Amino acid sequence: MDFIPDDHDDLTIPYFEDASSSLGIVGHSTNRSERELKVEIERAMGHLGASVTLFQAGKFADRFGYRIEFLWGGSKGRIDVAALPIRKETEGRISQAKRHALYSVMNRLESQFNSQLVMPGDVPLVPYMMDNKGRTMIEAMREEGRLPALPSPSPDIVEGDWREGED
Repeated sequence: MDFIPDDHDDLTIPYFEDASSSLGIVGHSTNRSERELKVEIERAMGHLGASVTLFQAGKFADRFGYRIEFLWGGSKGRIDVAALPIRKETEGRISQAKRHALYSVMNRLESQFNSQLVMPGDVPLVPYMMDNKGRTMIEAMREEGRLPALPSPSPDIVEGDWREGED
């Protein structure tokens, strides 16, 4: 018997000002600092066997965010993170929206680590690995309609131990 999925509406991105736990949005009012969240992301990536090499703040069109670059298995990867859009930009709202975005990534990475415990063979970072053209696997699949091959690990990349609390 073939599975026929139900149609679903396109994802609607709410404005940061409208975010609430009643919409299922967690972490929008986090009190953790940007630095604390980055350390927690680095820790979560370490649990997945990866190491963060860069947090680059910036913008994606009208949304603030980050580009997180990492190494996993001798290959490069990238996670692009866009905060919820903000209707009326103030320093406080921008900071809170960016921290919410980091909180969401941290939460997802921690969940992905835990999913490996109950889903044998789960490899959560593969969608974010980069091909020879600098595209993530997700970007390449959208462009080409197929999964591209990962490049061979670079001989210039040296893997090391991840240690908590070091800058």
